[in-house]
Amino acid sequence: MTGTVVILGASRGLGKELSRKYQAAKWSVFGVSRSYANNLKANGGTIHCDLTIEASSKHCAELVRKLDRIDRFYWVAGQMARGSFGAYEEEDIQTTIDVNFRNPLKIVQAAWTKQCDSPTGGKMIIVASTAARQPKGGESIYCATKAAQASFAQSIAQEISNPMLCVGLVIPGGMKTGLWDGFDQPNVAEFNDPYKVAQVVYKEVENASRPYFEVEIPRGSV
Repeated sequence: MTGTVVILGASRGLGKELSRKYQAAKWSVFGVSRSYANNLKANGGTIHCDLTIEASSKHCAELVRKLDRIDRFYWVAGQMARGSFGAYEEEDIQTTIDVNFRNPLKIVQAAWTKQCDSPTGGKMIIVASTAARQPKGGESIYCATKAAQASFAQSIAQEISNPMLCVGLVIPGGMKTGLWDGFDQPNVAEFNDPYKVAQVVYKEVENASRPYFEVEIPRGSV
């Protein structure tokens, strides 16, 4: 099967590898990223979106809503915030919440309603983190947003009425990506290769037939 896939956070790490995987499989891929310019074509393209800016996120949602179809939607984008909770600046807290949860919801809602209204349905894939289940001190805001993503995925799955719809929650452990740029991470050698994670995710997603499914990929497993 081929179709149209939208990947929010397509310019690096797992999102980039998923884009490559779907392109190789002859899907129409629409990549969304802050580093992209709008370049929409009938068979795919790029969409600019800065998740730190509400207006940019709303505009991206409008563009997504105008696509002919969305067979797969991946919510991959996110950013890390580290430090003790008491030491966070208000801006650090707000930006992390905006990028990891609040503003992506505008785009996810646009894609989800389109899938719900489509006779062919689609699959909504939400990429959280093992941090959603194994909270760590020094990453409180990041862990909280990832837990919110996981709860959100489980919740919308309970709303499914279209038998062609499917929600997937991907729970990866640490990966060797730009998420860690600027942070000291002594165990990075144990992190997973995003290319290999993308291969696992693609296979699991394309084989999934249940209304809700989870894919957990612990650190050091691939």
